[in-house]
Amino acid sequence: MNWQHFRAFLWLRWRIRLNQLRRGGVANIVVLILLLLLLLFGGVVFFAGSLLLGLFALRNTEAVQVLYLWDAIVAGFLFFWLIVLLTDLQRTDVLTIDKFLHLPVSPTGVFVINYLSSLINVTLILFASAMFGLALGLILSRGLGMILLFPLLVAFFLAVTALTYQFQGWLASLMTNPRRRRTIIVWITAGLILIVQIPNLVNLTLSRSTQESGSEDIQTRDIQIRLDQVRQELNERKITQDEFVQRQQEIYREKDKTEEEKRKSDREAINRIAWIVNAWFPLGWLPYGAAKLIAQDYLPALLGTLAFGLIGMLSLWRGYRTTLRVYTGQYTLGTGSLRQEQAEVKKPTATSRVAKPGLLTKQLPWMPEQSQAVALSTMMSLWRAPEVKMIFLSPVILGALFLMFSLQSKSEPHELFRPIIAFGAITMIFLTITQLAANQFGIDRAGFRVFVLCPAPRWQILLGKNMGLALIPMILGLLGILMIQFVYPMRWDHYLYCCILLVSLYLVYCMITNWLSIFAPIPIAQGSFKPAGVRVIPVVLNMLGVLVMPMLFAPFLLPLAVEQLVEEVTSLSGLPTALGLSFVLFVLTFPLYLLMLHWQGNVLQEREMAILKVVTSKE
Repeated sequence: MNWQHFRAFLWLRWRIRLNQLRRGGVANIVVLILLLLLLLFGGVVFFAGSLLLGLFALRNTEAVQVLYLWDAIVAGFLFFWLIVLLTDLQRTDVLTIDKFLHLPVSPTGVFVINYLSSLINVTLILFASAMFGLALGLILSRGLGMILLFPLLVAFFLAVTALTYQFQGWLASLMTNPRRRRTIIVWITAGLILIVQIPNLVNLTLSRSTQESGSEDIQTRDIQIRLDQVRQELNERKITQDEFVQRQQEIYREKDKTEEEKRKSDREAINRIAWIVNAWFPLGWLPYGAAKLIAQDYLPALLGTLAFGLIGMLSLWRGYRTTLRVYTGQYTLGTGSLRQEQAEVKKPTATSRVAKPGLLTKQLPWMPEQSQAVALSTMMSLWRAPEVKMIFLSPVILGALFLMFSLQSKSEPHELFRPIIAFGAITMIFLTITQLAANQFGIDRAGFRVFVLCPAPRWQILLGKNMGLALIPMILGLLGILMIQFVYPMRWDHYLYCCILLVSLYLVYCMITNWLSIFAPIPIAQGSFKPAGVRVIPVVLNMLGVLVMPMLFAPFLLPLAVEQLVEEVTSLSGLPTALGLSFVLFVLTFPLYLLMLHWQGNVLQEREMAILKVVTSKE
């Protein structure tokens, strides 16, 4: 890597960040500083708490206890890290390499800056502070031999972040190929579900083995037989009362001793399994090395540092090669016959089929012509965008996890609680696509100029936007309701209530997201959903909108509460009270949505130039 080029790239990134802050305004800078101070305070608290934990609480603990503690910390870090990964599966580079390919510079510096920028993450900052604080506490309490924890931690974070960065880049490269797009989505979904289900499968295996042994029941029966024999001897006056009490106490002492030995053997067996799993499973190398350092065994920590370092460097090297191949067009051009087919120009023949009319030629009922055009073009753009498909992975994965947990669980929720589960599923689906729905004009980017120049009333544009997006939550919502109906069958009226609830909640959802799209637009980088500029106030407004949504959705659960009240008062069960009241709420919500739409259209017309300036801004 050329260090002069790297310094130039670093200066360029710094200037871009300053320009972003300057365009955001004073209020944006103040809010950003407050959030940074809050994050810094959280990191200091985590560091201090972990330092005290390692300094005092772990001063005389056994190595296996340190192993379990580090296992818990690593598991927590990976859990939150996986959540962050699910929210942004496709990587976005802060400096796109294609802008520098025509210059006589090395793209390595750009890649390094992009990788280092990806490390600015709340999860990484907080957990790194806690883990380094714990390592320092162990060094102060257990000796300088624990200092090998520091390079082991650095190598661990390098391996995890580099693998994540490589995975995101690899996924982005695959998504550029339309032939692989659908296949890779399916396989990634299945893989993530399998990874999350590994602890559950292990737990089921252990519980089944425990149930099959039945040793505890045999021991209990044996003790009860001996107690009955002693009691019978007392009744037959073969022993005195004092002898009965003495022999009874001996039996209980023997029982306690046996149980203690069994618990000890179980702990030893679990400890052996924990040592083996951590030694052979790569994610357990950090806890294994830390625990072995307690026992003054330094080789595992050194080997773990070397292995994590090699994994991290290999992942960065592979990620760099993948990134270059993406930006040089090797994934989009294809190989072999595919590239040759794309290079050839197909000549029209007499037998050529007449092209079928596209989606934009369709007609949507009960909508103005301008709204139909906006809705159909929105559907087309969403269908073609790979980054939009990445958003749909989250509800699909969560739904699959819910299905697996529900099928394994033996509990049956109350009949009234099942529609509430469907309500939660619908709310979850809406929240997962908020990144798309609450920034409708930011997703358009420079295409928003079309709406500015369009002579159509602005409320019709908003209507077209809402209807163009409606297909996504409607399909996902109906699939979620069908899945819940399959797992926990609902009454027919409750099922119809959930379907009407889906439509009503979407209307309320559109009212909220339209306001967010008008007042809090965020410029989005091409090919992703990452903000192209740091503007904290729109982000905060979007977060507040997400918090407000469940509160505005809650009144639509009142029909279920009224139905339960009617059943308790009249002692009549099975009345479709919730279904009737949900239809009444829909009848009230629909005209409210239309009135709000006209109001929002007027506000959009007043703010369209400000929105245009924001969504067309570049770094």
